[in-house]
Amino acid sequence: MDATEISSVLKGGDLVAILALAALCVAPLIKGFHALVHGRHQRRKEFLEIWKEGSLERDDLWLEEAIRHLSGSSMSAGLIRHVAALKWPSVKLRKLAMNSRFFEFDEEQKAVVWIRRWRGIGPWLQLEMAACLIGYLVLCVIGFGSILTWSRQEGSDGGSLVFAGVIFVMVAFGSFWHFVSLSESRSAFLLVNSLSRDGLGEHMPSLEAEPSPRAS
Repeated sequence: MDATEISSVLKGGDLVAILALAALCVAPLIKGFHALVHGRHQRRKEFLEIWKEGSLERDDLWLEEAIRHLSGSSMSAGLIRHVAALKWPSVKLRKLAMNSRFFEFDEEQKAVVWIRRWRGIGPWLQLEMAACLIGYLVLCVIGFGSILTWSRQEGSDGGSLVFAGVIFVMVAFGSFWHFVSLSESRSAFLLVNSLSRDGLGEHMPSLEAEPSPRAS
């Protein structure tokens, strides 16, 4: 799209259609975020009412359900007890709960590890994150481009372009959300295992819980 086409879009009614579509996407996100924050405070209050001294020694089922009620995420009792024995257990447990689908607890190594072991290798994780960003940008261009093309053409064939455009935009935002999740997961992994982040190209251990030689 050159400068002339961009100018015609801004002067015409196409921009209004794009802004309306963006508003429809943003409004549910704001509402959902408000509900999420309010629900989190309520769950924390209820959790503190049931959590007593010695709760970590209770059976696995009770412990897993108690943490699930607090965080909304499922984690194994072994993982919960492991994190509870670390410094700043509350912070680390919350970080893991937000990204629990990426991790599991290795009983032999007594460490938090990636479910997909290849993510423990720095370059592979960075490649996945980069692919998510590139996919987000490309899909957004295709999606919004399709919607703009429909808004400038006449006839009954435009409906397929709108549908395709919306699908591309939805997939684009899904790709971006996966990038954010991977970034948060990497941060949680390093925090819980007391590892440093010296560079994006470094090998990130997936089994060892001790600091790497570069961190010492």
